[in-house]
Amino acid sequence: GKGLPGGVLRGLSFKCETEAGGPVDIKLTGPSIRIIKSLRARARIRTEWFSVKHFSLVLTGRVGIRGSSGKLEFSSGISTKAICTVDLPSFKFPGLPLSVLTFVFQIEPRLGAQAHATFEGPSLTFTGPSGHAIATATGGIRYENGWGLVADSSLDKEVVPYSSEIDWDVSFDAGAGPYGSVDAVCDVRAGRSFLSFSLVKAAFADIQAEGGLNLSIASPLDEADPGYQGPSWDIGYDVSSHLKAEFTGGAIVKIVKKLGLSVPTLSSELFHLSGTLLQSPKPEVSAPGQSVDLGVPEERQVALQMSAPGEDGTAAFWALKAGQGTMTKLGEAAMSAGSATFDWYPTKSQSGTWSIYGRLASGILGSVKPYADSTPYNLAVLTPSLESADSASLAGVTGENATGGYLIRNDPPDLNYGSALKATVSASAPLSASPSQLVVNPGESAVVSLSYPCDTDGDFTASLSVDSNDPQLPSKPLSVSLPCGANQPPVIDLGPTGPTEGNAPLDVTVGWGVTDPENQPVSCRLDFGDATPVLDIADCAATTSADHTYTDGGKYTLVLTASDDHGGTSSAQVTIDVNSKPVVNQFAAQPAGGDPPLDTVFSIDVTDPDGDTVTCTLAPGDGSQPADVPCQGSLSHTYAVEGSYLAVLTATDDRGAQVQAQFAISVGKPPPCNVGPATIPIDANNMGFLDFGYDPVTGECTLSQFTGMDILEFLVDGSNSDGVWIPSVIDALGSYNPDFEFYMDQPQPNSRWLPNYWNDRSWADILIDTPTSITVRQVDPQGSVLHTYTGTFTVRDLGAGNLTLEVQNFVRND
Repeated sequence: GKGLPGGVLRGLSFKCETEAGGPVDIKLTGPSIRIIKSLRARARIRTEWFSVKHFSLVLTGRVGIRGSSGKLEFSSGISTKAICTVDLPSFKFPGLPLSVLTFVFQIEPRLGAQAHATFEGPSLTFTGPSGHAIATATGGIRYENGWGLVADSSLDKEVVPYSSEIDWDVSFDAGAGPYGSVDAVCDVRAGRSFLSFSLVKAAFADIQAEGGLNLSIASPLDEADPGYQGPSWDIGYDVSSHLKAEFTGGAIVKIVKKLGLSVPTLSSELFHLSGTLLQSPKPEVSAPGQSVDLGVPEERQVALQMSAPGEDGTAAFWALKAGQGTMTKLGEAAMSAGSATFDWYPTKSQSGTWSIYGRLASGILGSVKPYADSTPYNLAVLTPSLESADSASLAGVTGENATGGYLIRNDPPDLNYGSALKATVSASAPLSASPSQLVVNPGESAVVSLSYPCDTDGDFTASLSVDSNDPQLPSKPLSVSLPCGANQPPVIDLGPTGPTEGNAPLDVTVGWGVTDPENQPVSCRLDFGDATPVLDIADCAATTSADHTYTDGGKYTLVLTASDDHGGTSSAQVTIDVNSKPVVNQFAAQPAGGDPPLDTVFSIDVTDPDGDTVTCTLAPGDGSQPADVPCQGSLSHTYAVEGSYLAVLTATDDRGAQVQAQFAISVGKPPPCNVGPATIPIDANNMGFLDFGYDPVTGECTLSQFTGMDILEFLVDGSNSDGVWIPSVIDALGSYNPDFEFYMDQPQPNSRWLPNYWNDRSWADILIDTPTSITVRQVDPQGSVLHTYTGTFTVRDLGAGNLTLEVQNFVRND
């Protein structure tokens, strides 16, 4: 009964037997183990309506460790077993007598350790220029429940290190940690019934570590290449630890699964560490700023810096200018304690944006192939650039001041990377210069005004000096010649910027440059030579061009005359040769219309005013191919299909001048025509007339006085006393064509009809404001009717002497 206090089961008598077995002296390094040596039990029994004749309690305890490491296994344990029997007063369950109640409770804790490791490497891969693997090698040791070797290699051809890409990897993967588990089983016997449930709860912790050495040398292998990366290596690690707990079996798990629930699992990360222990140097280039201005003396020395903490060796500075593909090696500097400085002195020709790359030769690999700065430092180089003449000349009239200007321009090699030019101008007396201080922006210019007193005749000289912030031209001295004497006329440089010959109309742009030796104001007159107005130019030094169009052919002399303030004049001229187009004197067809097939004859007469040779081409317009035709003569053509056609004659001279003429051909019945309403002009006698004209070829109809195509003439008479307008119609007196004539039949309705009243012509009075149908016959000289036409004619009185005539649907009937 050791360990069981008597106060627990007061008034009860019980006895316990114990037995022990197995080794008891175990020495372990690692997790501490508490060995169970005694058990304490406390029981309370409450009885109602039942009796218990016998009670037994059995407790068994076990403590031990088990583990494995590779093929080595070990175990040890201590067990303690206690069986207790208790006599209790007799009670009875209602309807279910129970004589013996036995509990058996077992606990078996286990502790252990586990480990695995894999070491692979080195693994090397060499690739050629095309990128395919030409040599590989892998080696290593693997330990997982036993030791083993890893080896693999292949070789296609001999490989020269650093002449190809290299990828070398050494890695390890290891895991270790203690684990523990507790199994709990409880069995209950009650009479002949048996109830047992088992709960298994397992928990363990694990530490996993990974890491390795990676080495890479990738193409391009030339350090002068902007894409050069150099060798790179690093040693990294990744360590993590997890605590996991889960229910793996027993009655509780079964109940949870039957309920359709998932068995809970706890996984918690205790810690996670990753990082890099060592890595290859990464040189980094920097400069005092993002840009330097060579116009500022303090910025002409650029201190390029390279840093690589803790490194010593040789630092090389390379530069690539934007827009170029070749790198320039700026120079080298010694690196000490991770820092190197190189002074770069860029020139004007090096203006632009530069990408500065760093290369560091240090360490085992860097001494063979330098480490590289993969991210360059971008630096913009700005500069001014002085551009001016090497000499100057001022001419003056004796008794006056000789004046002129000296042009200073800021013209950097790259306008996008220019800076302000600052200049100081000084002159030797009595020559004066103004202004003496200038600031000129990139791409712009400034004029320094010079003045010298011409007191006497003669050739004099003076000196002029331009000091600037141009880094390569800080000072520019020059000599100024000063001739003084009589006034000299302006000097003209005349040169058309456009063509001086061509076909009319010819567009010409004439340009000039006019200077005056004494720098006096100059005015000009420009005569184009074609009788057009002369162009007056107030300042022909400022206005230097003019445009003009020569519309007609011929040779013209263009003259520019320049005059200064002292009456000096000069002139220059240029000849403009304008080629005339050919002239089409005649292009017609007879007949111009008729029923198909229509045989017509074209009459052609083309000449050239300049006497050039002319070539003529006729396109009939009916789909047939254009053909060369004589420029003087005739040509027949047959139109087989009804329709309206436009024949085109093209005449071209041997200098390319071209002209076209057109003629309309109507084959078959023309479409109906409509015209008006048109106002009938009324004279002072209250009478008026309007002619109706019709072209039987094109079907065109007109209303006017004397149309040239008259076939009917309408008259209105308002001279009677009652003021009523009386409209009449008569056959037109004129003949439209000598091959046929038009005659009018009796209009419907009408108030009076006079057939053949004069010269075989007819007369009819028609009704005012009444649409009247009129039929017209087309008759040949032999009296045969060729065609008949019908249309509706209406004369309307709008009041106040305003009368109109309208024609609708005038059409050929046959």
